[in-house]
Amino acid sequence: DMTIAGVGDLLAGGISIGDWYLANQLGMDDTYNEFPQTLLGPICQLLGNCSQEIDALTLSGMATLAKLISLNGLAISLTHASTPYSGFEHVMSHMLDLENEMAGLPTLLHGAQVGLTTIIGAEIYQYVLNSFSPTQNNIDEYFPSVDKSKAMLMDVFDKIDPSGKAGLECWHDYQQKLEKWRQNRQVIELFSSNWETIKQQLATLVSSPQSIRGILSAVHGPKTIADFSPSLTEQQLKFAFMNAPLMRKRFTIGDFLIFFKIDRESLWENILQTM
Repeated sequence: DMTIAGVGDLLAGGISIGDWYLANQLGMDDTYNEFPQTLLGPICQLLGNCSQEIDALTLSGMATLAKLISLNGLAISLTHASTPYSGFEHVMSHMLDLENEMAGLPTLLHGAQVGLTTIIGAEIYQYVLNSFSPTQNNIDEYFPSVDKSKAMLMDVFDKIDPSGKAGLECWHDYQQKLEKWRQNRQVIELFSSNWETIKQQLATLVSSPQSIRGILSAVHGPKTIADFSPSLTEQQLKFAFMNAPLMRKRFTIGDFLIFFKIDRESLWENILQTM
C-alpha cells in the first residue's frame, strides 16, 4: 500500500507542473523554471515504463521508484517550495483529510488519494485545453469582490467546521491569492489574448487522464471511488473538487476554473462518470 501511495504521490507531476506554469503566466507565481523537469525527466513516462516492475516489487522497479522519490524531494528542496510537484491534486487530497478530520473519521493514505485526484486534475486539463476560450465572458466577471468571496468561503467551511476556525484560517491564505489576482488585471488580459500560444506550451506539461489511469492500473492502485478502503464517498470527493482552491494561497487549475467562470457542476458530472 505504501509503494502504491508513493507512485500516486509522484503522479502529481503529471499536472502540478502545468499548475505552476499556469500560475506564472497569470502573474500569480514568478518562481517558475524548468529545473525540476530537467532533474526528474518526464515523470509519468518513467513511471509508465517501469510500472510492471514496481507492481512486482522487483529490485529494478524499487530502485527506480526510490530514485524518483529522492529526486522529487531534491527538486522541491532546491526550488525552495513544493509547488513543482504539489498542485490542485494535493490540495484536493488535503481537503479530503480535513473533511475526515472534522467528521472524526480516519484519513486515507495521502499518496493514494493524490493518485485519484491527479486523474481529476488531468481530466480538468483535458477539458480546458480542448474547450476553454477566455473570450466567453466579459473580463470584468473574472474578478470577484473580496466581501462576496469571504462570505462564500466561510459558508463552505461552516459545513464541515461550524466553529468557524477552519474558515478563518483558510481565508487568511485565500485572501492573499484573491488580492493578488485582483491586482493582476493587465496580466490576465494579456494572458487571454495570448491563450492559444500558452495553451500549446501547457499541453506539453500535463499528462492525459488515460496515462495516469494506466499507471495506477499497472500497480493495482486505486483509481475510482470504489477502490478505497476505508471508503471514500462521491460527496466527499465533490466537496474537495469544488472547494479545495479555497484552502490555500497557491494558484492551481482549480482557481482557474473559479476565476474564469467555468461551469464546474457540469464539468464535475462529466468527470464523475470516470470515477
